[in-house]
Amino acid sequence: MSAKKRTPRTPSYRHHKPSGNAFIEIDGRRHYLGKYDAPESRQNYARMLGEWASNGYRLPVPADQITLLEVADRYLEHADTYYLDPNGQPTSSLHRINMAVETALKLYGDLPATQFGPNALRAVRQVWVDRDNSITTINGYVGALRLMFKWACAHELVSVETHMALATVAGLRKGRGVGKDPKNRIPASMDDVEAVIPHLPRQLGAVVRLLLYTGARPSEILNLKRGDIDCTEAVWAAAIRNHKTSYRGKQRRIFFGPRAQAVLRPFLLRGDDEYLFSPVEAEKERHAKADSHRRLNQKANPRKTDRTLGECFHHTSLNRAITRVCKEHDIPKWTPYQLRHLAATTIEATADLEIASAI
Repeated sequence: MSAKKRTPRTPSYRHHKPSGNAFIEIDGRRHYLGKYDAPESRQNYARMLGEWASNGYRLPVPADQITLLEVADRYLEHADTYYLDPNGQPTSSLHRINMAVETALKLYGDLPATQFGPNALRAVRQVWVDRDNSITTINGYVGALRLMFKWACAHELVSVETHMALATVAGLRKGRGVGKDPKNRIPASMDDVEAVIPHLPRQLGAVVRLLLYTGARPSEILNLKRGDIDCTEAVWAAAIRNHKTSYRGKQRRIFFGPRAQAVLRPFLLRGDDEYLFSPVEAEKERHAKADSHRRLNQKANPRKTDRTLGECFHHTSLNRAITRVCKEHDIPKWTPYQLRHLAATTIEATADLEIASAI
């Protein structure tokens, strides 16, 4: 994540002695406020200072002059600090916004933002259709652009009419012949899952087992810390702090029965603030198993990338590990999210749909 930008120094209320007027200087340009030390000039100073601060430390630009590139630049600056999870990591919304804005700027970056209307939005959408993106992905990108214009409208960068005009473009619908219909996510095959687990690092193999036994989302298991798990009852429970609907104030708990408890036990011998599944630990175990042919005094090989190991696995790391094993051992490919569907299918076979949905 990029370093936090420093807040600019607040422009001073200054005196232009030859004319007797007050002025404020912003971005190298003077703005005269009226007679120095008069209530009106003080009020104008406070008003201009407020507009400057609330507009990202820039003076507002008339809506008919600002380009789509300028709107996008200001919106992305806002999005970089707004679309973060409680751990300060970018959410999936930020990736979607960046992808959508990038395409729009390639076509209309120099266009005045007020002229970006429904026809321009459809033209940008057609780029994603031509790329063979699914309808779900395309509608998500379109929604991200609409959200940018809603924000721009609230900050008086574009008119309300511009924002409302974009809202008239209906989303693509399945089976209408425009855009690729999304594929239904089917459960992974239990045989394929069992074939992959022995080839995964011990930590990720345990994660796969827990996904099967609990029906949790990958990130929910990967981000578990020792202190999250209450082992005082027969059925263990974990309160998930950062989950998909936490921003709506909803609570989420995961329950661990006997099979899941057996998987968890080897990973519980650590501090409450430590993650259960550590990439560093996995890397040490991998090196310990590897055949070493290095001399004792041999220099370490220079690093080829800037990649560093985090405190916990990311869900993309789990997906890459599974994909690699499937490819190396000629196993039909499956993804971690298919385990959630497999868990639901398994639960439905022994209970019913209502219980499976609740879990």
